[in-house]
Amino acid sequence: AQAKILGPEDVYVKKGSTISLTCTVNVQSTPPSSVTWHHGGSVVDFDSP
Repeated sequence: AQAKILGPEDVYVKKGSTISLTCTVNVQSTPPSSVTWHHGGSVVDFDSP
């Protein structure tokens, strides 16, 4: 699957702020069962600081 984050390439936020990113996933056949976000080599989850 091919994923793309919509919006500007660079987004700057203050440390501790909340950010909302929209991602589209283009698939050829079966949609993925999940989408995993990574930042700086680590997986980002809902509880990440």
